[in-house]
Amino acid sequence: MDPASIVDAIADHADVDPGPPPAVSAETLDRPPLVAALLETVGDVDRRLGRASGGTFTLGVLVPLALALWAVRDITRGPLRSMPWSTALWYAHGLFRDYNLSRRD
Repeated sequence: MDPASIVDAIADHADVDPGPPPAVSAETLDRPPLVAALLETVGDVDRRLGRASGGTFTLGVLVPLALALWAVRDITRGPLRSMPWSTALWYAHGLFRDYNLSRRD
């Protein structure tokens, strides 16, 4: 199964229009199909967000900012609780980044 098929299946299931398929980069050609689909889709969203905001906001800015605001909100709400979903998401992001993305020089 190729990355475009995975994105199409998810879009069909969610009943949304996936838009034009993102260009396949050389970076994702040797990746497993699911990882390649995720990298291409998120990369496309990141590029569109950057263009729409004039380069001010990208996912690299918004995701950490959203997680930091979530953490501040949790801290100010009262006694500390067990690990919130945002922490689990952050750990998942770190693991995905460390084990699936190529190293940049």
